[in-house]
Amino acid sequence: MSGIKKPIGFKEGHSVFNEKITSWVNEDNEIRQPVYGVFNGGGPKGAAFAGSIKVVEKEVRWQGVSGTSAGAITAALIAAGYDGNSIVNISKSLDFNSLLDRFDLNEVREAAQQWTSGPDVDWLTWLLLQTAPALLKPDNQSALERRLRDKLLSHETGMKSKDITKDVDDFIFNAGSTAYSAMKSTSTFLRSLVGWEPREFALSDKVALVSALTLGSDEAKQAALLELLEMVFGSHLPPAMVDTLMSEDEHGRKVDPDKAFSVLLGLYYKGGAYKGDTIRCHIEDFLQQALRREADYDLSKPVTFKELLIPLKVIAADLSNQRLLSFPEDLLNYGYDDQDENSPNYYKNFSVAEAVRASMSIPLLFEPVYLADLSASKDKENPEAFVTLVDGGLMNNFPVSQFSQDNQDLPIFGFWLGPNPDLVPSVSTDRVSGYLTGLIGALMSAHDKDAMDKARDQLLLVEIPLDIDLTSTEIEALKQQTLAEQTRCQSQLGDINKALDQFTANKSIISDDAELVKFIEQKEAGFSRVKADLDDQLSELAIILGKIADKSHMTRKTETLDFSLTDDQKEQLIMNGEEAARKALKGSFNPSP
Repeated sequence: MSGIKKPIGFKEGHSVFNEKITSWVNEDNEIRQPVYGVFNGGGPKGAAFAGSIKVVEKEVRWQGVSGTSAGAITAALIAAGYDGNSIVNISKSLDFNSLLDRFDLNEVREAAQQWTSGPDVDWLTWLLLQTAPALLKPDNQSALERRLRDKLLSHETGMKSKDITKDVDDFIFNAGSTAYSAMKSTSTFLRSLVGWEPREFALSDKVALVSALTLGSDEAKQAALLELLEMVFGSHLPPAMVDTLMSEDEHGRKVDPDKAFSVLLGLYYKGGAYKGDTIRCHIEDFLQQALRREADYDLSKPVTFKELLIPLKVIAADLSNQRLLSFPEDLLNYGYDDQDENSPNYYKNFSVAEAVRASMSIPLLFEPVYLADLSASKDKENPEAFVTLVDGGLMNNFPVSQFSQDNQDLPIFGFWLGPNPDLVPSVSTDRVSGYLTGLIGALMSAHDKDAMDKARDQLLLVEIPLDIDLTSTEIEALKQQTLAEQTRCQSQLGDINKALDQFTANKSIISDDAELVKFIEQKEAGFSRVKADLDDQLSELAIILGKIADKSHMTRKTETLDFSLTDDQKEQLIMNGEEAARKALKGSFNPSP
């Protein structure tokens, strides 16, 4: 693809985060090797892409780009003309915490209204209606209902609505107990899939929790919310998510009930804890700064695929039809037009920011995107049919196949966050938890690995390490978690040793029964294996605590939900990306076109 001109925004010197944007489109583009770029997903880990782009673009000319989730954001910026330096500035300056934009509590209450009546009320909604009906109602509706109830009760009985009988008391408590038990069982199973440790509660704690949630004072409900959040999310709730639940007053920092309920109800009734509007607006802003004159800047008229410099392919997962969706081409399968370029339903007139927002809809974190299905709508101008789109990483996290089947046989630069998937250790599937992990991994990764194998002759893989230094706050948190785990292991080890002593005593009693002796020895062998595992765990925990005490240099892997990355950690990721790109370019890549 030749003759690409520098977009108007770069010529006019537009700025993003107080720095002028710069473009990869230059006079010497034509003498560089044309390549495709493919970027996988990874949430905030995607900051590392910026460093790799900065290095690679000195040797290549972008012919087309494709990405999933965080990779889709990066690919869209390249397709709009941004170079590595500008993407580095965006990565460093963008406040990842701000991307977690909670719903207003009344907004999710409004969404809940469609589920609160009729024959198909689900179990959780029914329980909430029994235990805390006001929780599901917007403020104005709750106030009107209270006034109506007060008037009717006063007229009929002389009672006030706050006069609750013991029978009602008991009913609410029992319904709350049922809700607690069901949520705990479900959340424990879900946490087991991702390796979270379930939080165990004593019976007295359970009684107190349910009482506080259903009948307690505002202060008791606030404390119970903390317990409930630990139960639902486990002990590994990302710090950035915790921050969105907190408020601060003269008494210090504490969970804000309205914020906590907005997140919980958003998860259930909106499909995600956060709206995702902030990141969509940022992307739209970046695109318009690059591609439009200042006089034409209008967030209500989004940048379309037709305006981009080079082809962009954005991957999302269509849950409604269980299929992969590659924007913009696959819009034709949903009734969009490929003939009339002036039609609002022309497939390339679709919003780039909306497509990227769909691609990065991490399930349960961000609300899904609902795409109008024009093929199933009688009126295309006012469509009534929609499909649900979420993070493309569920089906294709590394969309190399988008370019490997073209006829140009160009090199494909694949930017991969983390180690080469072929080098990742296999999953042990001899237990149910490992089996389920392997099953989910196979469903999510099989397509990517197969596509990489087929594109091997074209593909140059840039494997970006995700190691970053721990902050002082993270080190202190690690210390507390390690000490707690050490205490738990030591307690279990004490129980195991008592059991082994008991086995020894029992063997002397039953020494005349060979079958029972064999049975006891089998039990003893099993407990001995557990003891060996606990000894190993305690040794590893002691090493961690020793490193913390010695103030040794400690690192960790960046995670998909690391929205609270510090500036230094972002800088490390960018440097990791630069080094990975240099290493890849030293391989077999020939920069000559």
